[in-house]
Amino acid sequence: MELLGLFRKFSREFLSENTNTVSKSSESYHTLFGDCVDRVRDILNKTNVDSDKLAVRAAVGKGNRTSYPWLAIFDKRVTDTAQKGYYVV
Repeated sequence: MELLGLFRKFSREFLSENTNTVSKSSESYHTLFGDCVDRVRDILNKTNVDSDKLAVRAAVGKGNRTSYPWLAIFDKRVTDTAQKGYYVV
């Protein structure tokens, strides 16, 4: 499945789950952290970008589920966290 299709699948699953807590067993969790992250890594590996210098991370919240899940690409030379630096989201 292409990346746009995976993001749409994640969105449908995330919005349909009626919970306020993060569950590693949920469909949306597996779609984001498995399928979406893996697909972004695959795309990066096919480019001329040095993918060893990049980190792909995602989040749906810790404990409580966030209203704004995200997936980001970090340049490890700048940062590897959403807490500092700059990055693509």
